[in-house]
Amino acid sequence: MRRTRKDTAAKQAIASEMTQELGVDNTALAKTIEEIMSKYFEEADEKSEARSNRLVKRLDNMHATLSRHTEDIKALRSDTTQLQERASGTEMQLQSLSEKIVEMEDRSRRDNLLVSNLKEGVEGSNMVSYLTENVPR
Repeated sequence: MRRTRKDTAAKQAIASEMTQELGVDNTALAKTIEEIMSKYFEEADEKSEARSNRLVKRLDNMHATLSRHTEDIKALRSDTTQLQERASGTEMQLQSLSEKIVEMEDRSRRDNLLVSNLKEGVEGSNMVSYLTENVPR
């Protein structure tokens, strides 16, 4: 952390107060205590700044991750909407084709003749000629 004038002034005030309390004879002791405290505060400031930097880095990483997730969610919502529209269109097309198949099957059945009680193989190779000869007009 950068030292501010306020920090320096506070440390000088503490050192000055200690010098006055200890007396003039103990100036060396006050200086030693001031150096020790200064070193302690510097270490504390460095550790605090390191922690702060780590937290800022983690927050930046979380923000980047959150931004990516937000974009992914937007893309997934868009894809989901498109897929729902396609599924709806496909369902309508399937319904239409199913109706057409049913109609075609019905038309196919209308043109068929059902002949019953006819022994297997009696008609020979040509069913139309057999029916023409044997069905009364």
